[in-house]
Amino acid sequence: MDHTPTIHDLAADLKISATTVWRALHDRPRVSAKTRARVLDRAKAIDYVPSLVAQNLSHGRTRTLGIIVPAIGHPVFSALIEEIEAVAFRRDYNVILCDARLDIAREIEYARRLLQRRVEGVIVVPFSKRSRQWDAHLVELQKRNVPVILLEHELPGNRFGQVVADNFDASFQMTRHLIDLGHRRIAFAFHPFHERDLVGRDRVAGFTKAMAEAGLTKQASFLPDACEFGARQALHYHPDKIAACFSRADRPTAVFAGMDMLAIRIMETLRELKLEIPRDVAVTGFDNVEFSQFTQPPLTTVQQPTEEMGRLAAEILFEGIEGKTRPRKKILCQRLPCRLVIRQSCGAPVSPPSL
Repeated sequence: MDHTPTIHDLAADLKISATTVWRALHDRPRVSAKTRARVLDRAKAIDYVPSLVAQNLSHGRTRTLGIIVPAIGHPVFSALIEEIEAVAFRRDYNVILCDARLDIAREIEYARRLLQRRVEGVIVVPFSKRSRQWDAHLVELQKRNVPVILLEHELPGNRFGQVVADNFDASFQMTRHLIDLGHRRIAFAFHPFHERDLVGRDRVAGFTKAMAEAGLTKQASFLPDACEFGARQALHYHPDKIAACFSRADRPTAVFAGMDMLAIRIMETLRELKLEIPRDVAVTGFDNVEFSQFTQPPLTTVQQPTEEMGRLAAEILFEGIEGKTRPRKKILCQRLPCRLVIRQSCGAPVSPPSL
């Protein structure tokens, strides 16, 4: 046989109906012992494997989840995907992974395709900028009784369950750490963020609050255009922005980068400026990507609880699939704490800078 045997192949081979074959394979009544034995013997002879797709569809199930992320290659998203897949595997579910490539049109199209494939639930790391119908495709999934959980990135409103890191508090605590070390002139570097980029807004807000509480608002420098993202999450770094800031006589003595990839590039630029890390400038990042520990010096950063976030998002999704979450007890935002990972890139300045 030049293809995977089906129940219809068995039926044709034995010259009986497919219904009789199904009953024999599943030990159902209305099949004689002799016929059942013939079916089982022949199934073994041709290495017949029952179709899980057919079995699941007969019960109105597909045992399939959808995951939509802005960029599969991003280390944070990869870690989240790994945890979701592990939970799905333990529950005998398959995963369809969708790479939106930072394109809201692709995210919308993937939501439509997942609906067509009758997935039982969807986890989304949402990406949207200025689309008027920024969440219509996700609302449509819910209308079709497909549970949706947002992960890592929030969206305004309470339409969906959400599992996110506490970016505001993490940024606040990292800034406080720099202040406690004696730094007063501190720069915050990030990429331009839009009105629905709550991750970016929270990280900037945490930095701003810590500086304000320490009476250092005027000593804060903001570098919102230190980088930008292109296709496939490619980071386009703008070293001239960093060089201009740290070439001044009153340059900051510390820089807090809103993500590790940016922090590592900033470290390169500072070395080109003949500034020593951390003696001349302390550098901190955010995300604790795997290679941050191997920079010279190793990068101080923020660890998101990615394992717990991915696992919790999957568990909440399965609660929705299994009907354990009633609409009146709708799960709102689950905000998980981060932790500081203190390494050698962050130290006190040589002498306390003047205010």
